[in-house]
Amino acid sequence: LVLVTVFAAAVMWATGLRKVDRTAEHGSDSSELAVTPASPVAVTPLAPEQVEILDTYAGMIQPFERFRVGFEVDGRVEKLGADEDQHPLDEGHTVKEGQVLATLDQRILAARVSETAARLEQAQQELDRARRMRDAPKPAISETDYQTRVTDLAVAEAQAITAQENLDNATLKSPCDGIISS
Repeated sequence: LVLVTVFAAAVMWATGLRKVDRTAEHGSDSSELAVTPASPVAVTPLAPEQVEILDTYAGMIQPFERFRVGFEVDGRVEKLGADEDQHPLDEGHTVKEGQVLATLDQRILAARVSETAARLEQAQQELDRARRMRDAPKPAISETDYQTRVTDLAVAEAQAITAQENLDNATLKSPCDGIISS
């Protein structure tokens, strides 16, 4: 609207200059200039306002960032995450960073954590027994058997860490704030 007003004023000013130039060319003095009536101009102040777009367009809106999320372990989905109204999440729902999106059935994974904890404890006891046997005045265990117990403990620790990590990965969380697209 401002641009149209400025353009109209410029056109009026330019046409006013042409009339002055024409009268100067014909040799008439300024007292004989014809006075043209002023054209009415309406000025409307501008203000920001909400506009609802009712037109429809074909296409796809591309997000700035897109994340593909998935479980790092295999399993059966036990339940989906919930929104603030405790409804299961679906396409179009808004999620916050760290919000639970879905959870796998964790019974087997929890059992594996318990199993590896028991194996870890057993490996630690075996190593302690082997250490006592090796440190006795007359060693009752070979160095190879002792190293085997050390290795068994290291393997049991790694399995316990892996089992706990798998249990932690059975819960899928949102990496950022966003909207579920599919």
